Amino acid sequence: MKKELIIILGPPSADGEILGKNLSTKLGIPFIHFGKAIRMETLSKSDLGNRMKSKLDNGEALTNDLLTDLVLSKIPHGNFTGLIVNGYPRDISQIENLKSAYKGVISSVIGININFQTPSKMSQKLREALKKHDIRNDEIIDFLNKEGQLIKVGSNYEIAEIVTKVVAAK
Repeated sequence: MKKELIIILGPPSADGEILGKNLSTKLGIPFIHFGKAIRMETLSKSDLGNRMKSKLDNGEALTNDLLTDLVLSKIPHGNFTGLIVNGYPRDISQIENLKSAYKGVISSVIGININFQTPSKMSQKLREALKKHDIRNDEIIDFLNKEGQLIKVGSNYEIAEIVTKVVAAK
């Protein structure tokens, strides 16, 4: 059975969570919303959660190792049927970490790039944050595009249309 890692790329407010939930239902594979997973883990008082909370409380960024450990802790190797993630990976090394951790299990990686138009009334500070987000996503998009594993969808698509497009690409 083909086991895929599906990565939803797009800025906040691009409906990645809704898309992830719909894909999860349609494909029967787990969905992780990474921002929520981080919040839940830091509240859990687990060893991993405590290490993450310590970094965040000190104003430090979470390391790639911590972020990858979080994803790996959510999906056990033996039960891996595929995975849909929104908000992770944030760079190419994280994609490689996942592919390495599930070597021989993940058959392909599909990236879904949601092209989101920035509203004209948005604050300058938020525009700058989205620009940094776009630069990080552009690196991942280029990487996945070179590997022939990118599905591009515009912001004009309805969620149901995107789900149909992804299912057809499998």
